[in-house]
Amino acid sequence: MNYQIPGEKLSRDSNGFYPYIYLDNYWLDDDRYPYLLYSGNEIGGFALVRKEKTIWEIAEFYILPEYRKIKLGLICAREILLRHPGDWIIEYNKENITGSRLWNKLALEKAASGLEKGQLDNGHSYLKFSTVN
Repeated sequence: MNYQIPGEKLSRDSNGFYPYIYLDNYWLDDDRYPYLLYSGNEIGGFALVRKEKTIWEIAEFYILPEYRKIKLGLICAREILLRHPGDWIIEYNKENITGSRLWNKLALEKAASGLEKGQLDNGHSYLKFSTVN
């Protein structure tokens, strides 16, 4: 299955892999957090979370299609926000309708007060909000 979101360019290396130059940093840097997302004993996706100064960000988030129907993304995203309370900015490709729904629902649900929405020049939308414990 070749899954591509409009406006996103993915390039494979000579071995057929999609390189992510910051991946090693998620196991080395104190301000980066890698997560494997499980449904029972099965890996259903992953998330890469980072903190830039005082603001939390979801750098990457992916749920396998077969786990989207059981709302694994929403369940795991809620848990991530609980683990990292504070100020958040979440960017997502505005062409990714599923992602847009997920992040907007989560931000409305978890924002302690105020929710800022906007557009970036790179074709992405963003949400800024704060959570509490």
